[in-house]
Amino acid sequence: MKKFLPFKQITADSQVVVVDAMHHHGLIFSHWRAAPKLKGLHDDTSLGIVLNAIKAQHEGIDWPLVTNNHFDTDGFLGVWSLFEPQLALRHESALREAALIGDFREYDPSRPGADLGLKLSCWLNEVERRAFYMPFAAKDEAEACIPKYEYCLPRFAEVLEHPERFESVWGEEYAMVKAHTALLQQEPSQLTMIEDIRLLVVDTPQPLHYYALFGLSREADMVLTCYNGQRYELEYKYTTWVDTAERWAYPRLPLDPLAEKLNTQETSPLLWGGDRIMDTGPQLRLRGEILDKAARFDHPFKRAIYPSSLSPTRLKAIILSHFRTLYEGTAPQNAWTWAEMRAKA
Repeated sequence: MKKFLPFKQITADSQVVVVDAMHHHGLIFSHWRAAPKLKGLHDDTSLGIVLNAIKAQHEGIDWPLVTNNHFDTDGFLGVWSLFEPQLALRHESALREAALIGDFREYDPSRPGADLGLKLSCWLNEVERRAFYMPFAAKDEAEACIPKYEYCLPRFAEVLEHPERFESVWGEEYAMVKAHTALLQQEPSQLTMIEDIRLLVVDTPQPLHYYALFGLSREADMVLTCYNGQRYELEYKYTTWVDTAERWAYPRLPLDPLAEKLNTQETSPLLWGGDRIMDTGPQLRLRGEILDKAARFDHPFKRAIYPSSLSPTRLKAIILSHFRTLYEGTAPQNAWTWAEMRAKA
């Protein structure tokens, strides 16, 4: 009989599987950078690692305790799959898509399982919003996330097998993502992949849901969003924070030097600023108020994005020149250590 063990209760002799996190005790199934890569099991998401371990009947998957130090879609699905391994394998494609959508914001409607995966991710998001607190809003996430697991673990199987019963929960966000995805397929929206620096440029009139904006960004390390009124945001994807299995990426570079270049030409009352590269999703934006982590993680349409004096053509030229210069002579690779990234900076 499996039990969810609060992360802080792990001891040296705990027979515990740690999902989507790091600890010096237990069996680690995690895509976090510097987590152990288990031969034949590693995957882009932690949920993927768990499913691979279940298929391989990896030693330790039957241990009685499972834990995580935070609540998100990928982490929750990995934990739940250890409670219900056979049911998880029956719905493998949808669970894998839900993890990609929740963690990397990559909703691609053409992929098998994506529709159900979106519904599952939206259900988890809405339960979290209605009954608990938003991501990154807790001071002690390892403790605060426990009631989320206690609520969702016994309910999720029914949601997975009968999602139509829960449309009142997932329906509104699901419809928004579908609508915003459709908007990106219509003029004047345009998606342009700059392959030599792995940058996806999204030109669209208004800020949208992340699952639409980043939906087709699988081959990108960064996304530059350009909205009407000369409003912009540049963001490193979470894929460049974790240790993926097969994706190739450039190292993250500090954003402040780019902000300084933009500030030399910015004539609006505001200044450009960038987050630290060790943030899960560092942003470069024209700053009014300083956003906390919860606000930066939330969808772009929920925060103020300020107009710049720089035209889209000029802004793009500065950004492309900056990264092309700094990445010259650097080849993308499968995994970068933080030390390697700091050396490149």
